[in-house]
Amino acid sequence: MYILLFSTAVIHTIFFVKEIS
Repeated sequence: MYILLFSTAVIHTIFFVKEIS
């Protein structure tokens, strides 16, 4: 469960960074 939340957070972070760049 925690792994799923962590992976989701990582994906959102990467997507957020790509949007800013």
